[in-house]
Amino acid sequence: MPYEEIQHFRRYHGYDYSRGAVVFATFHLEPRQPLFGRIEDGRMVYSAVGRIAAAVIEKESHRTRDAQLKSWVVMPDHIHLRIYLPPGQAAPLKKLGQFIYNVKAWTRNNAQRELGVMLGWQKNYHDWLCLSREVIETVDKYIANNPLKWSLMHGPHAPLRLV
Repeated sequence: MPYEEIQHFRRYHGYDYSRGAVVFATFHLEPRQPLFGRIEDGRMVYSAVGRIAAAVIEKESHRTRDAQLKSWVVMPDHIHLRIYLPPGQAAPLKKLGQFIYNVKAWTRNNAQRELGVMLGWQKNYHDWLCLSREVIETVDKYIANNPLKWSLMHGPHAPLRLV
């Protein structure tokens, strides 16, 4: 099925993404397992798979100008990204989806090739449109403080809670 015919389930159906957008996206491993590492003293400590994910995100952020990565964090079982879609692009949601697909695919492929680890990903991703400077700043704080928040919620050695 051509991309244009696929129904997109985004929070803001009426928003014209071609005029530019800031998007907060989250996607997680399926099943939710802490394969990317652990939180110690409010900071993310990467496993080998987590280092691969972080390297892929860095590389992908320099590869394209269509979906510009502004802030991000790799957590034990999920990833948060804040992405800017510049105005004037054709099919900006396709470019956002391609960016996230590339992160998932390259992380999966590199983890399998380098470590023999098979990763499963949540189908698609969750996204929120950031419509104000205040929301963007809140998202950036959330991303920066997410490891500390995780540590406070789960404790230093608490098992991952599946909810």
